[in-house]
Amino acid sequence: MTAFDETVQIVPATKSKEDPSESESLTLNQLASTTVSGHPAWHRQDDWQRYGLATVAWGLVVLKSYHQNDVLAGVCERTVPLALLVLTMLTTAGCGGRILRSIRRDADRPLEFWCLSSAIGWAALSLPLCWLAAAGLFEPGIFGPLACLCSLTFGFGWDGGLSGWDIVRRVPWWRSLHIYRHDPWTRAALVVTTLLIGVTFLWSLGPVWDYDSEMYHLPNAVRLLEQHQLVVDRDEPLSNLPGQAYLWYALGLAAGAESYPAVLVCGATVLTSLLAATFASRWLGVRVGLWTVPVYWSGMIVHAVASTARVEPLYSLLFLTSVTLLFEATQRKELSWGVLACCGLCLGTAGAIKYQGFYGWPLIGGWWVWLWCRHHSWRNLDTIIRVTMMFLIGFAVLAPWWIKNYRAFRNP
Repeated sequence: MTAFDETVQIVPATKSKEDPSESESLTLNQLASTTVSGHPAWHRQDDWQRYGLATVAWGLVVLKSYHQNDVLAGVCERTVPLALLVLTMLTTAGCGGRILRSIRRDADRPLEFWCLSSAIGWAALSLPLCWLAAAGLFEPGIFGPLACLCSLTFGFGWDGGLSGWDIVRRVPWWRSLHIYRHDPWTRAALVVTTLLIGVTFLWSLGPVWDYDSEMYHLPNAVRLLEQHQLVVDRDEPLSNLPGQAYLWYALGLAAGAESYPAVLVCGATVLTSLLAATFASRWLGVRVGLWTVPVYWSGMIVHAVASTARVEPLYSLLFLTSVTLLFEATQRKELSWGVLACCGLCLGTAGAIKYQGFYGWPLIGGWWVWLWCRHHSWRNLDTIIRVTMMFLIGFAVLAPWWIKNYRAFRNP
């Protein structure tokens, strides 16, 4: 019996007969999940809600650009970063969800599906932004309408396809939180973790406070907007390194939302902790998964990084996404090209965010060497070709940055 089949008995407190929630066994396949079979399950009975949210979010962004008085300026200063975060989360989830469904990955675990979709969608949508900058077309007049079109398509599903709104709505939030009620220690941990996340999120809405963000990360995003292309700076050598995250930071800065980069990083940190929890619950047990989020947020370095315009949570999320997809594929012994392409995309984007994102590459490579040595079923030429192609896709994601540096300095 594998960990995936393990059953954990959770006995709730005594209930009255009228209470519909009686004692039940929760398997790992049932944790934070509902069955969604096929595309027809994603019904559209809430169009007024989704398009109302789209209208409010984009209305605030437009209003920020055209406000004329101090009252509106104060309102927009606080709400536009939140609106942009909602649009980003829904758009990336919708884009990544369509990619995952195209490789025939079911959404039978909605919480995990949402986290994976957001990471893959963020990596996929980073590519056209990078190509625009590589072509010298990184201007608000170009990426602004494209961002609006992508949000309406992937975020709210105006074309009738799977959208981020559908994915988020399918996550059983109450059931996921309800699992914590069976143990007073997990209840206390949940309350403390919620407070920590809330304080960190409020902190991210304030001014940038750390040296790296103020002197390095945000100035690079400003240079992108000023030069309308991938940054070439002979006076600041570090500014010429790959910086895929700065493309997204520049979107927020172009909309006048100075705290958007920090809010985006905070959102990525939350997604990383949730994905780690679903990974742990699937392979290590439900109780380990329950404690993953509290333990993750107990580190003070997490709050420090998640409250400002850093980049570490972004490539951490992408690396964990690659690990999750590869673990599932090897468990099922179905190493499809689609899964490898998604993993290569995430690994390449992690390296393109910051060179520290390459730290995960040797771990993935070493894990494949271990599989090669220990399992005869993976010891064939096809495995070598597929894994090699996965890493080549990652290098291809980095290619625009290296080509830019080679043309400017003859040194990639």
